[in-house]
Amino acid sequence: MSDPKVLAVRKLVELVPSEELQTAVPARQAIVLIETADGRSLSHRTYVVRGTAANPMDAKEVEAKALELMVPVLGAGRANELVAAVGNLDRIDAVSSLRRLLQA
Repeated sequence: MSDPKVLAVRKLVELVPSEELQTAVPARQAIVLIETADGRSLSHRTYVVRGTAANPMDAKEVEAKALELMVPVLGAGRANELVAAVGNLDRIDAVSSLRRLLQA
């Protein structure tokens, strides 16, 4: 988040609270509006969020999301090891054996 390119993009983003979304059903909706440099306006509203009780992710989706988040911190090797270990938690002798995989 300290990369100059990321910081430059963050300066272009404005979060605007929406009273409508505070009371929307289902909850956890989002509206994204993009105003381009050439004057166009693009928008999208998301009504259903993946990974909620109403719209759960399957095991492969959870694994992909976990890897996407962990690989930059732990590296691909350890992230894949950790995903495999969590998938086999019921067969691990000691949970403390996961410590090595969890440390960045």
